Amino acid sequence: MTTLDLSVPNTEFPTLDLDLDQAPLAPALYLSTFEARDWPAALAVALPDVVYAARTTGRSCAQHEFIDTATFAAVRLVLTYDVHDRQVVAAVAEAGTGGLWDRIVAAATDWNQAGRPPAEVWSPR
Repeated sequence: MTTLDLSVPNTEFPTLDLDLDQAPLAPALYLSTFEARDWPAALAVALPDVVYAARTTGRSCAQHEFIDTATFAAVRLVLTYDVHDRQVVAAVAEAGTGGLWDRIVAAATDWNQAGRPPAEVWSPR
């Protein structure tokens, strides 16, 4: 898996021609796993063909983007902190062939249930 540092000026996430930024967002399951510091390394073990990038798009908003280089499926996950409800709200958009979001959630759940072990010793189911 490749992780991009989008904090570097002029770094663009390579969404190819998938129009991921234009895909409509739908409510999604929020897992704190997505914000864990070691999650990108675990994701690389579980889904090695996935390129991952994350960026903060405001004081209370983060965006995570994934592209499966084997299938050209793409996912955009937007996490927004709702100050009134004091919770994180997740929304997801998909482009290309379906199923990538489900595979990401399954990998995140598996890693979380395993106790979030270091990626180098984790073996996904």
